[in-house]
Amino acid sequence: MIARGAGNHVRPASSFLVIEAKLSLVQSSNLSVRWIDGKAVLSNLRSRNRLRVTANVLSIINRVASPVDLETLLAEYPEVARPAIQTLLEELLQLGFIESTDGFTGEACKWAAAFGPDALAFHHATLDVGFVPFRSERSSELAKQFAQDSQPARVKHYPQAKRVYLPRLLPPLLVPLDDAFSRRRTHRDFTARPVSLNDLTTVLARSFGATNFQDTGPLGTQLVKASPAGGSRHDVEAYVLAYNISELEAAIYHYNTLEHSLEFVAPLPDREYLLPIVASQPHAVDSGFSVFMTSVLTRIAYKYRHPRAYRTWMYNAGHVAQTFALAATAVNLGPFQTAAFEDSQVSELLNLDPSEEFPTYLVGAGHPVLSSSGLPRDFRPAQPSSSLTQERHDP
Repeated sequence: MIARGAGNHVRPASSFLVIEAKLSLVQSSNLSVRWIDGKAVLSNLRSRNRLRVTANVLSIINRVASPVDLETLLAEYPEVARPAIQTLLEELLQLGFIESTDGFTGEACKWAAAFGPDALAFHHATLDVGFVPFRSERSSELAKQFAQDSQPARVKHYPQAKRVYLPRLLPPLLVPLDDAFSRRRTHRDFTARPVSLNDLTTVLARSFGATNFQDTGPLGTQLVKASPAGGSRHDVEAYVLAYNISELEAAIYHYNTLEHSLEFVAPLPDREYLLPIVASQPHAVDSGFSVFMTSVLTRIAYKYRHPRAYRTWMYNAGHVAQTFALAATAVNLGPFQTAAFEDSQVSELLNLDPSEEFPTYLVGAGHPVLSSSGLPRDFRPAQPSSSLTQERHDP
């Protein structure tokens, strides 16, 4: 049974190629096998052709893991079965599950070896999905259909938690926008000077706070923030690790967007406990504060119900992280960001339900240690004679 991928067409059997006896065959480098409803399904990741297969078909695919010519392959089967085997091979060749070695490159994508088969599968599964036309009649129908389901909460809150209500009146940013863009750098060395509660408040509000609300019809009232989010779903939540903030107890807090408050989540573990969780990056625990960003993916899944939409949380995390970096720079703090952390341990630290919410990014800021040029201490300016086209390998 064949299930075709979006935008792909399966040719009828009458157009199958006829394989010459001496033609050498090899399995495609774009294959994956998974079990759906108890049945093995063979997929070509690039074309997204899918074929429900038996163990015998899988054995043939496995047999051509290394190149073998048709004549040799058929000789391994009883003579009575060879016509059916050849027909099957022609079908597999036509659909791209096996290839001729004449055109075989041995590599699915130039980057595939670096990222592995899971990344390759995700990459191809989310390409060219087809979209509902913008603001079309079909789009309105879908919105009404989704609105019939119970919508996940737009924001997260801890109603029983102790909380710190942050100042509503934000001080003006200290740095013009042009300067914030030009001065934004990643900092990894921080002084022991505490970050003021006002500066923390400003960065959180600019990065994660609501700036307005909008009526989206059948999908209801949605938040508006400084950073864009796919479909205004705003899946990002913020958990603050307050290390060194004046007038604030060191602890782990959740930033409540609607209240503009910090909700107590847990005591702050000691530095030695946190370091292994953040890949032993000292700046991640020596800054004034860090923020674990998470995604409540059900908010996105409520509106967008196809594999490509899974990408959306990555875009959203990046948008918010850049807003965070500019906001921190604008109050003369040094920002950093990293995706190097132990996901499961972070989920446990924040008491998350991984089936609904998971950590995506870690950002933070503090008072930076600067060189005489005003740049981060570990920043090495390029030599005037250097070129982006020249390869350089430092010892």
